[in-house]
Amino acid sequence: PLAMIALARKAGKREFSDEFVGAPAMQAMQRRISTEVDPGIEKLGFDKMRSRITIDLKDERKIEGWADERYRGGPDNPLSDADLEAKVRSCCEGVLDEKSQATLIDAAWSIGKIKDAARLLEIINKLP
Repeated sequence: PLAMIALARKAGKREFSDEFVGAPAMQAMQRRISTEVDPGIEKLGFDKMRSRITIDLKDERKIEGWADERYRGGPDNPLSDADLEAKVRSCCEGVLDEKSQATLIDAAWSIGKIKDAARLLEIINKLP
């Protein structure tokens, strides 16, 4: 996903497509990125996702920094309701039309009110 984020500023369903991953720009970016285990980070524990990023510039300078531990969607920076709905719509794009997406989202928001989980499956199974 690092190469995707570097190129598209996101790593969603479209970015994981064969078309995007196989594109020359993505292939070139993947060859330029490496991931390494950092023992110093490992020693800090596993209670958070920690990453140190180093960018080697063509002029041989380096830019280094820490990724924000409060990553989007994590416990310290949860997605808003609107963000969650947008993520569902993104995942359903090309599979469900907008009306069906709305039905699915409404069913998810009302799950606490459903007396029988079988009702949720009925709703899902009726989607095209």
